[in-house]
Amino acid sequence: MKKLLGFGGSNMSPGIHEIHEASRMGDLEKLQKLIKKGKNINKRDQSNRTPLHWAVFQGHEDLVKALLDAGANTNLCNQNNNMPLHMAASWGRVSCLKLLVEHGADINAPGKYNNTALHWAALTNRVECMEVLIKHNAVVDALNVDNNVPLHWAAFKGNLECLELLLTAKADYMRPNNDKNLPIHVAAFKGHKDCVLALLKNEMDVNCPGEKDSTPLHFAAMNGNQETTKALIEKGANVHVLNVSDNAPLHMAASAGFVDCLQVLLDAGADVNARGQNGNTALHWASLGDHMTCVSLLLRAEANAAIKNKDESTAHDLAISKHNSACAQMLALSVDEASSSGLRDQYDATLSKVEDLFADLGLPTISSQQTALTVVTPDPASKDSSAAFTVSSPAGVDMEEFEDPSDQPDMERD
Repeated sequence: MKKLLGFGGSNMSPGIHEIHEASRMGDLEKLQKLIKKGKNINKRDQSNRTPLHWAVFQGHEDLVKALLDAGANTNLCNQNNNMPLHMAASWGRVSCLKLLVEHGADINAPGKYNNTALHWAALTNRVECMEVLIKHNAVVDALNVDNNVPLHWAAFKGNLECLELLLTAKADYMRPNNDKNLPIHVAAFKGHKDCVLALLKNEMDVNCPGEKDSTPLHFAAMNGNQETTKALIEKGANVHVLNVSDNAPLHMAASAGFVDCLQVLLDAGADVNARGQNGNTALHWASLGDHMTCVSLLLRAEANAAIKNKDESTAHDLAISKHNSACAQMLALSVDEASSSGLRDQYDATLSKVEDLFADLGLPTISSQQTALTVVTPDPASKDSSAAFTVSSPAGVDMEEFEDPSDQPDMERD
């Protein structure tokens, strides 16, 4: 960071001042001399950062106190609209956070993407910071630019202790974001089973609809979260429920190639031949995605390969149209077709050989842990039989962006 920011001796970059360097380096003696000389304690550097931003970021409690005692403004924003308070909450500088709050920092001030300090603490799992903020009346249901509350962030990152702390503080677990998703949809999509179960303790509906009327089970299945899928079913999740595109969780798992979730759903009584979007069955979706292990599992579960969708296409037709030759070969010898032509033994032998080949090549078979493949995501309104699902990450676009740590308040970037 020294090289990046140009600190050090006489080689300081333009816009970096002595008072910023002292604050960054933790040089209390130098800072006190500069303050005594009447230097501007709210001086901005090239990125609009003040000495207080630097002292807080580095966790220099004594320098933070010196700056605050000298009258430093706690609520000045850097170029990315983050205040020292956001820095403290994000990086877990508890003592600095307390000092800022005691000196009048706006505890609910919005920063980058309108996230408050409580949002940042929930995102980065800073439990002690959250406790301080909540104790000083931080708004637990503050909304950011995507209408995500701190509870969405805790659920998104699987920060269970933060999530439970927010629930204890009466956070609204039924608050939808811009995509109509509740924190439980976010937790289910990310596979944070413990967070899902903690939210369900509040007697909420396990089948509550979110984006495109998808339930938590849809989100868990579409992202291959086997344990979360199982936990939701044990809590009464409906395996047959359809979203606005007429797809059930089974269709989501088949489309994405998540064979373990597929098995869990089938074991729970999901209808293997249920029709979804455009009349496609799970077998259609698995064939479209060239998910051999899913096709194999579905056929063993007595999926009917002769079913046609609204375009009069069978799963075999779709496999051919996508040049998925292995799936097409397997479907050509499906149980239903083989039975009528006296080829059942040949089908079983072929299926066995295919799975042996998968094992030899080190590829996942039906008993594999998780086969995480790409989800096709065209328009749900499309009647194209190749169209799968457009339900995105339930957290919304900006939430996915926040997985990149470059979006955390950071002195190298802000």
